[in-house]
Amino acid sequence: LTFPLMGVGLLLGFIGVDGSPGILGSIVGLLLAYVLLAPIMLIRWQGGGDVKLMMAAGALEGWRFLLIAFFFYAVASFVLSMFMILLRVVLKRHDDEFFLM
Repeated sequence: LTFPLMGVGLLLGFIGVDGSPGILGSIVGLLLAYVLLAPIMLIRWQGGGDVKLMMAAGALEGWRFLLIAFFFYAVASFVLSMFMILLRVVLKRHDDEFFLM
């Protein structure tokens, strides 16, 4: 599903449909998504499907949208990881109290 979306984004950019970023914006958005997210994929913090989905979004909406989406993606990931760390600390504290009794 993501590869056809990339193709549709590039095609819409080439045709120049209203609201599309143009062919150059679509190509830059697609490549920028790969450049930003491939290192994260290589260290196995996320899967390849996430990278392909962001590449499709970059092709459909362009590089400006992609930078905004990446910012919110990073903020949401940070908040979620802090919540998971806090939850792990709280659960570990309660596990230690349970085993000491």
